[in-house]
Amino acid sequence: MKKVRRYYDAVAGEIHQIYRSRMREAERALLARHLRGGKILDIGCGGGFHSRTLSPHGSVVGLDISPAMAVEARRSTGGVYIAGEAMRLPFRDGTFDSVVCIFGALNHVKNLGRALKEARRVLKPGGVFIFTVANKWSLPWYWRQARRGRLRAIRRSLGRRGGEVRRSVGSEWYSVYTRFYSMAEVREHLEGLELQEACGLTSGGRVWGFPFSHGCEYLGFVALRPKDSYRRR
Repeated sequence: MKKVRRYYDAVAGEIHQIYRSRMREAERALLARHLRGGKILDIGCGGGFHSRTLSPHGSVVGLDISPAMAVEARRSTGGVYIAGEAMRLPFRDGTFDSVVCIFGALNHVKNLGRALKEARRVLKPGGVFIFTVANKWSLPWYWRQARRGRLRAIRRSLGRRGGEVRRSVGSEWYSVYTRFYSMAEVREHLEGLELQEACGLTSGGRVWGFPFSHGCEYLGFVALRPKDSYRRR
């Protein structure tokens, strides 16, 4: 995860410009429907965008893999932010009423199942986990590639399950591990969580249900930690 950390350290000062999108409206709509008050963990908090939305509902802790990003979020919102990884959350079991992970932060983890288990672990029984991932079957992306004649990019995307994506910041280039997921692939990793909603999010700010959800740019999920989960262990 060092390469991912280096990239987000590099873009921390520009994060508020880079991630301006109506996709944020779709994410906020999903949060408004399902968020529970109390203690809230914002994984992959970036520059603190959603912490502003979350803070009226409870006490928010933001976590990002990039120390520089955590500093930027703290500077812009004044909240509590720390550096850490989604696969090794530095919190005790059953700490939070809600866990949120949007912006596609989970697309950069090497082991999605482990990250979801960590989110489940730090949730209180009955707590809610709201997260998004970039969609492997995003129809707008495939349409853009087809229009530009990038058939090689389409074949490469269909064939691989994850790898290094090169991104530039000024004159510097960074390799960032990235993997996209289908709806079915995410469902396979929801061990110990009860799925409440699966939807699609668009760059136009809309939230779609089945069947349109499967072709949206991002996939959104709402899952609960069962109230009797401590007795099951």
